[in-house]
Amino acid sequence: MPLKTLWPLFILGAIAGCTADNPDYLSNWRSLDAAGAPKDASGSPGDLPLVLPDLAGDMSGCGQLGKPCCAGACAGNGLVCFNGFCAPCGQPTQPCCNNGGCGSGCCNNKNTCIADKGWCGQDQVCNNHNCSSCGQVNQSCCPGSLCFASTCDGQKCIDSCGGPGQKCCQGSCMSGGCCVNNLCYPSGADCQTGEVCSDGVCWPCGDWGDPCCAKNSCLKNDGCCGKDGTCVDSGDPCGVKLGICTNGSCGGCGGAGEKCCMTPNPLPNLCSSSGTVCNGGLPGTCATCGGDGQPCCALKGCDKGGCCVGGTCKANGTSCGQLGACQNGACDAGKCGGLGQLCCNGVGCTALGTRCGNSGLCQACGGKGQPCCYDYASQLFIGCGAPYKPTSLNPNNCMCKD
Repeated sequence: MPLKTLWPLFILGAIAGCTADNPDYLSNWRSLDAAGAPKDASGSPGDLPLVLPDLAGDMSGCGQLGKPCCAGACAGNGLVCFNGFCAPCGQPTQPCCNNGGCGSGCCNNKNTCIADKGWCGQDQVCNNHNCSSCGQVNQSCCPGSLCFASTCDGQKCIDSCGGPGQKCCQGSCMSGGCCVNNLCYPSGADCQTGEVCSDGVCWPCGDWGDPCCAKNSCLKNDGCCGKDGTCVDSGDPCGVKLGICTNGSCGGCGGAGEKCCMTPNPLPNLCSSSGTVCNGGLPGTCATCGGDGQPCCALKGCDKGGCCVGGTCKANGTSCGQLGACQNGACDAGKCGGLGQLCCNGVGCTALGTRCGNSGLCQACGGKGQPCCYDYASQLFIGCGAPYKPTSLNPNNCMCKD
C-alpha cells in the first residue's frame, strides 16, 4: 500500500491513544462539544476539535497586575508585560505601555517613561511626546533651563556666549562662571592673580581661610589646600581625617609626589599641594599639572590656552598629535575639542570645562547645574569646579551642585 494512503490510519491511532483509559498519554487534552464548551472526561476523543493542555492550575490569574503574563499579554489598560509579569505602565519611571505609550510624556531608548520636559538621556529632553536633542544653539533648552554652549531664553538655546572661554552674555556667565573683561571664566578658575571665580563672584584667594586659587594653590608654598577647598597654614589641620598640614602635605597625603588624599564617594580624591592634580589611577599620585607634557589639571585645565589630549597638556601652538595644532584649547587648528565644536576623533574634548555629549559636540561641564566633567584619576565623570560637588558616580546622572 502506498505510504501516502496510510496517514489517516496514523491519525486515528494517535486519537485512539488520547482516551481516559490511557491517562499517561496527553491526559490533559479535552474535546469540545459543538458549542465549543469542554466535555467531561467521559467524552469521546473523536469529538473534535481538540485543545491545548489546561494550564489553569499553573497560570491562575495570568494577565492581571502582578501576575504572570498570558502568552506575553496583559488584560486591561495601564498594564504591560515586563520581565514576564504584568506591571503598571505609562507613568514616569514606569515601563512604556504597548506601542510606546507614556501619557503626556515620552518613551526613552530604555523603554522607560519620562515626564514631559524631563531628561530622556544625557543631552536629550522629552518634548511633545518625542525625545529630542537639547542644549545646543537653536535647540530646546534641556531640563532646568540648561544650555551647554549658550544661554536659555526660556524655551530655546540662543547665542554662543556665557560658557568657559566664551564672551559674556550681557555681562554675565552661565552656571556660576565669572565675567572678566567680557570673557567667561568657570567657577574654580582664577579671574586674575590673587582672585578665583567662585559661584559667579571673583573672590580673594590663597591666603589662610580664603578659598584656594586654581590648581589647589595657596600663597605660601608650605600651606595646604584643605578638604573644604580653603587654604590652611602649615601646622593647622587640613580637615576631617586628613591630618596636619606640613609643607603642602596633609598628614602624608596630598603633597607633590605623594598619594592622593582619600575622600568619600562620589568626591574625587584630592591633592593639597599647590599646582598639583590627582593622577595615574586610584588612589592616585599628586603630580604637577598644566604645563606642556604634564598631566591636565582638574576639569581638563592646561596653562595659557593649552589643549588636554588624553589627559596630557599640549601647549598652545604645538601639535595635538594626529589631531593637528592646538589653538586656544581646541585641536585641529581650533576646529575640534572646544566648547560647542565637534568632539575630536579618539580623544573627545580638549578645552577647559568640556565633555563630549551624545550629539558629538563638546558641551560645558563642571559648572553649577551642569553634567560632571571627566576625572582622569578615577576615570569617572565626577569632576566639578569649586565650590560645587558631584551628585553621583553614575556618568549619566552626575550633576554639579552647591
